[in-house]
Amino acid sequence: METKNCEVVLCRLQTRLRFLHLCVYNPIGLAGGLAVLWNDYVFLSFVSSTPDYFNMTCTNEVDSNTWRLTCLHALTVTRLRHVVWQDLINISLVNTLPWACIDDFNEILYHWKK
Repeated sequence: METKNCEVVLCRLQTRLRFLHLCVYNPIGLAGGLAVLWNDYVFLSFVSSTPDYFNMTCTNEVDSNTWRLTCLHALTVTRLRHVVWQDLINISLVNTLPWACIDDFNEILYHWKK
């Protein structure tokens, strides 16, 4: 998820929420920043990551189900956003696992939402 917070702030949040693991991309200025927090009953393997997304394989310790998870925050600059979309297309082409892609795509569906 987009945090807009640096790693120091997120480490405190990790402690308060009692998560064992944290992976962070720090924001640039007042925008962006990504964080993923998880506990040991889920095994995460980071396949690829950029300041815009984390692409992971997740395995549930209880039933050993494995699936792909991509958490992203697309750029707000429209002319640069195509890079993230192309990365998602590339991820989809090599991905045979069930896949969830979550967070903020920064796409405006309706004019009145501008």
